[in-house]
Amino acid sequence: MPTCGPEEPIGRVRRLFTTGWSWVVVVNEARVVLGRLRRERLGDNSEARAAEVMELGPSTYRPSVPLAELVPKMKAGGFENALVTDPDGRLRGLLNRAAAEAALNGYQK
Repeated sequence: MPTCGPEEPIGRVRRLFTTGWSWVVVVNEARVVLGRLRRERLGDNSEARAAEVMELGPSTYRPSVPLAELVPKMKAGGFENALVTDPDGRLRGLLNRAAAEAALNGYQK
């Protein structure tokens, strides 16, 4: 998943969307999640900074949350991916709902 810093110019961030992602996670130097940038919200100002256009505080989940608890939340919220962070908010990864559902189905059989 692509990431950028809060001071990253939008002109540079825009290049990250060529990888097929529809959003970029904004993190600080310690990789603490600060926000999320969606492609459609970038605007035309290439000099604007990521912090100026990001959505603050996206939902994050801890690795300790059971899949059986998280997958229904993801379905109810209509999101395909969940950001996984440690207790200090540092980005650890991304959980894909389809992969989580497959893992649950395999486990429950």
